[in-house]
This record gives sequence, structure tokens and C-alpha cells, in this order.
Amino acid sequence: MNHADVIVSDRPIAKRRKVTVSNNLIACSKGRMPTCNCKEYVLHIPPRLTKSAYPALIKYNIVPRQWHLEGRFGSRTHNVDKSTNGIPILYDQRTLEEISQQSPELKQLLDTEGLIIVEKDFVQNHRTQQSVPEIDARIHPEQEPDDYVSPHISPRCLDTTTNQHDAATFTYAEMFGGIGGFGVALQKLGGTCIFYSEIDEVCRETYTKNFDTPTSCIHGDIYKVSDEEIPNNLDILVAGFPCQPFSTLGDQPGFDCEKGRGHLYLQIVRVLKISQPKCFLFENVPGLLRMKDTLDIIVTAFKDTGYYVTAEVC
Repeated sequence: MNHADVIVSDRPIAKRRKVTVSNNLIACSKGRMPTCNCKEYVLHIPPRLTKSAYPALIKYNIVPRQWHLEGRFGSRTHNVDKSTNGIPILYDQRTLEEISQQSPELKQLLDTEGLIIVEKDFVQNHRTQQSVPEIDARIHPEQEPDDYVSPHISPRCLDTTTNQHDAATFTYAEMFGGIGGFGVALQKLGGTCIFYSEIDEVCRETYTKNFDTPTSCIHGDIYKVSDEEIPNNLDILVAGFPCQPFSTLGDQPGFDCEKGRGHLYLQIVRVLKISQPKCFLFENVPGLLRMKDTLDIIVTAFKDTGYYVTAEVC
């Protein structure tokens, strides 16, 4: 029986906004909630205006949303006093004034008496202060020999000056490939890409500028790829199949996704049956683990192609 893994990873989600801030403020590009004594901008506003102000603040992306680091674990407020509510925001006074020049609605709000913007310590809540268990990064430690010793791996930068194909030792295919995230690692390990598919034209253009994969091996919409174009005798199949139907940042429609993204795993099943790779590695978002019935159906479909499959968080 062949072997494969479905890796569920905490990758950045679309819509993440990158904000340029000073060193002592929160960086909004990616990562976990800060545990240091970071600062954030806070809008002090009278309680009577809080509810009516939110639509304008949301409309112009002033307050943190779920795709911002600060809003990842829900809304937070600062306790100021009975006459003032403190709302975390993304921008300082000067930036807000610039934004308000394009919005009479926002300008009217900022001109309200008693409304000020201050810089304060970041406020944690019960959802941001999570205890993250240590994860064993070995995929299958139970299969290691009794005398196995884990190798010591020193952190180092990837050498981008060498020819990636000089020491090719295995072949791989990349589905839903984006701009080639899997390929960066696999080629540096000696892999040669013999099949790549990605529906987004801009992503494909970016991929071709960074990889020397033959044009004949680069494909668009996987539904338009015929069985004859899928390689056989493949060593590794990798795929980051679309996560939008399973992400907790959305409604998690799963298989009921109107755009059909929830069923794209069936295209992976098609490729598995044709190419019969020696192993495969797929990744998705942690929200898929919470949709147990959905995950079970997907994993079972992979198993039915003749593989031993596990699903875990790494």
C-alpha cells in the first residue's frame, strides 16, 4: 500500500492587509497575537456614538477585521471610563484625517466632540491568550525504528544560485499550485516538476518567471486538463486545494460552496488514480478539522485510491 499525508496548516488567508507601523506597534501582516508589551491605536468615543460609528469604521477598514492580526480572535475593547469606550483601530490620527478627506461621513465622525485617538498598550482577551501545545513535527514517529536518532538540522538560507535540476532525484506534480510554494522546497531537495496546474492567470505568470518548468507541463483550470495530459510514474503529488469552503473566516459551506470549490478534492482523486504517485502531501486550513464529516469523506476518497492516509496539524 502506498502512503500519503494530508497536512492541515495554519497558512495565511486571503484579505490579510499589510500595515506599515512603527517598531513598537503591532505588525499586521501575519503570525500569532503578540505576547509582548506592544502598542496599538485606540479610538476614544462616547458610548452613545459607538454603535452608529461602527458602520463607517468598517466601511473604510479602520477597525481590525477577522483577516487582520488584531481582529483574529474577535473584537476587543479598552476599558476607559463610564463616559468613554475604547475601540482598537489600525491607523493614527494623521492617517485617519487623510482617509476622511475622501469621506464626508468619516470626517463628520472624526470631528465629533470628545472623540480622540491615543496610543495604548495592546489589550488581550480570553481568546488571544491561548495555550498552544507543543507539536511533534515528525509526521509518523510511531514508524521510526527503535534505534533511530533524529538528525540535527541547522537553520540556513536557501541557496538560490545553484541550478535546481543538477541533482534531480525525484519527480513531482503540483496541483492548485499558486505561485509555486511547494515547488520552492521540492526543487531545492532535488525534485523536478513535471506537472503544474493553477487556474489564476496572474499566479501562473508569476510561477513561470520563477521556475523553469517546461511550458508543456504548465496547465490552467484542472477541469480542462485531460487524462492524457496527467503524468504517470510520478514520485510525489502535492496540492494546496482551495480552503475557502472550509475556513473559519467564512461560512464554511464545505461541499455546498456555490463556486464548486468544495468538490475540487475529487480532481485530486482523479490525478491519484492516473498518476499513482509513490506518496502525496496536501495542505489546507485548520477549519477543515472542525468539519469532521467533511474531512472523513475527503480522507476516505483518498484512501479508496489505495493509499494509507493520515490527517494532522503541523
